[in-house]
Amino acid sequence: MKSLILFVFLWMLMVGNLFSQNVGINADGSAPDPSAGLDINFTDKGLLIPRLTITQRDAISNPANGLLIITDKGNDRYCLQVYDNVNTSWKDIKCWGRCICNEIQDYSVSSISYNFVSTSGTSVSLGDDQVSGAINIGFDFCFYGTTYNQVYISSNGFITFTSGQGSGCCSGVATPNSNSPNNFIALNWTDLNPNYGGSIYYTTTGTAPNRQFIVTFDNIGEYSNSSHTTKAQIILYETTNYIDINIEHLDVNSHTFMEGIENQDGSSGVGIPGRNTATGSFYTSSESWRFEPVCN
Repeated sequence: MKSLILFVFLWMLMVGNLFSQNVGINADGSAPDPSAGLDINFTDKGLLIPRLTITQRDAISNPANGLLIITDKGNDRYCLQVYDNVNTSWKDIKCWGRCICNEIQDYSVSSISYNFVSTSGTSVSLGDDQVSGAINIGFDFCFYGTTYNQVYISSNGFITFTSGQGSGCCSGVATPNSNSPNNFIALNWTDLNPNYGGSIYYTTTGTAPNRQFIVTFDNIGEYSNSSHTTKAQIILYETTNYIDINIEHLDVNSHTFMEGIENQDGSSGVGIPGRNTATGSFYTSSESWRFEPVCN
């Protein structure tokens, strides 16, 4: 008897209207639309459908065709999903939050507030047209759908996640391009020569899960034009997988240069606007650019 009274009380609170063919749930007592089996009408409330983890979702026995849920995929990633019983799989309708690594197949680039990080680090000794050995990032970083924990630094102004890539001598090339180097992030891919002076160094800062890996080119001169130098850095962000290029100054005299990113096989890439590529005298300072993953 108590259960019946409680049921009637709750039903009255919702001011639901039950008809022979359809149901209305609202705050004003209005009849449901005749075309709707269920008509929910509020001006200050929404519909909250079940939210499940992937494990909980996969434990549903014989899900009905068209069943709707919100799936928590982890890493602050959520998807409204519907069950497709023809293909016996869950289909994404709309996702939001951070990208899961295998979803990252493209990037947006935008100018952000200047944010050059003054830091020391481990020096990398490179001569003209040389590439370093493997350098540990210090955390897992996702780039174009693949997770990496090491990079290689080219003396010509870029890092790559793939071993055996060329140094990029002797000028930057517009992306996308299938020729080596690939799988790179370029702060100023051009013909640079560390033998003229300056330094290249890297460091990992912060605490998990918000660490940063920073590679800095500190006043590295342009080949045959040593007074034209580059002071810029690449920052890789843990968890968000953002990429920042911070430019204290970039001074190119005559070589072709490129600033941007490219995927593993050179089939996709994104350049900083107007610099994919450019040739001839160019100078800029106090700039920061962010490459943000786009979920596929």
